[in-house]
Amino acid sequence: EGSVASSYEVVIHYANGTEFYSSTVYGSQYCINQPATVNFKLSDGIPGQTYTIKITPVSIFGEKGEPITATMEWVANPNAPEPPPAPDVLDISVKDGKVIDSTENNIEITQLDTVSVTADAMVFNKEGIVRTSSLAGLYGKMIDGFTMEAVVTTTKELNPMAHFASNLHAGGFGLYTHQGLLHFRLHNGKEYISVTYSVEANTTYHVVGKFDGKNLVLYINGEKVNSVVLGGAMKLPTVAGAEFLCIGGDADAKGVGENRSQCTVYRVGIYSAVLSDSEIKALSMIE
Repeated sequence: EGSVASSYEVVIHYANGTEFYSSTVYGSQYCINQPATVNFKLSDGIPGQTYTIKITPVSIFGEKGEPITATMEWVANPNAPEPPPAPDVLDISVKDGKVIDSTENNIEITQLDTVSVTADAMVFNKEGIVRTSSLAGLYGKMIDGFTMEAVVTTTKELNPMAHFASNLHAGGFGLYTHQGLLHFRLHNGKEYISVTYSVEANTTYHVVGKFDGKNLVLYINGEKVNSVVLGGAMKLPTVAGAEFLCIGGDADAKGVGENRSQCTVYRVGIYSAVLSDSEIKALSMIE
């Protein structure tokens, strides 16, 4: 409408609508100096995935013109690292309205009491839990290092302890929030040690906790945010009744789960591998 763009808003989204990249590219408000081409560099896309790009012109007065939109497919970089492996200890998610484990470990998933299972999530309201069968035969894959991944949504109140997925009875590991902090926690044979990160209420996070044999490392939405030294060898539960992962609560010796929580869990994956930073970044971008 007669105005000349002095800048362009560039926004790129994943196929699921999550923002992947945003930037403002500046030109000039004078037509004679307006560049014919502007360049910007992108990285960390997923080969084969389709992205939507939207470019909106903005005048010197902040007026926005009609955006230009297009789709593009990310082309594989021959020098890029291999994609992360699939979870080989546990791979828990909702499929066809049922909570399942997709590994080949013959893990049984049991729902105790009231849990709302939607098309893609387990919604807990302090009444029920989802639990696995015994993990005793799989602990050997984790003792020297492992990676735990989860996609979760916090609740409106962050003060009560809310366990997303925990195995914290007389040892073990877990992922939970308490008083505004998200914890990835392990036992070192003497005490529990947590690596933490401050989170917001009613917010969805991709969370990865990694034990590399010495350190606990926490990643939020693909980015490393904190680490601590465990200070000893990882101690796993030795009480037979507590050798299970509890989702929406914590493991207990009776197998019914304690500290039943209010939270939403979309998936939980446990890898025997200690994933690299780039592999964890790739995990966070998978729809």
